[in-house]
Amino acid sequence: MRDPRVIEGEVDAVRIEDDRLSGVCLRSGAVVACQALVVAPRFVARAEVLESLGFVVGAGLTEMAVDGHSIGTYVTAEPTGATTVPGVWVAGNVVDPRARVISSAAAGLTAAGAINAALVAEDTRRAVADRRVAQENPRGTDRSGSSPRADQDLATRMRDARGDGL
Repeated sequence: MRDPRVIEGEVDAVRIEDDRLSGVCLRSGAVVACQALVVAPRFVARAEVLESLGFVVGAGLTEMAVDGHSIGTYVTAEPTGATTVPGVWVAGNVVDPRARVISSAAAGLTAAGAINAALVAEDTRRAVADRRVAQENPRGTDRSGSSPRADQDLATRMRDARGDGL
């Protein structure tokens, strides 16, 4: 077929005769005979699982258009996959509706690196906070009978009060 026709409308049903496509029935009631059918899919990010993590799906989805035609929705994220919800990263076709296996795997690797870096940074923040508490309250100078457990409890309370915790 060298001169394809473009017919706008919503397809309601596909007609099959002798196990072959013979036409489509449009919602308008019109029947269009055809031997081949091309449709433009619309990819919608299935991000409902993110709601349980604090992500507002409706407000967090962005429309992607190509040549003025919507091809789907995606979750807005940093290049590392980080979302607006702290501690939540995304990758793959939930971030880019055009993504396939290879690019989705690469995005997953990028997000994994960012997650690892965030965990290392959090561990470092906690270690520094614990060290500062230990320096501020050296063993033997606390007349209240300080113990390792009491020191740890104090470190945790101070870290949480300063917002250094998760």
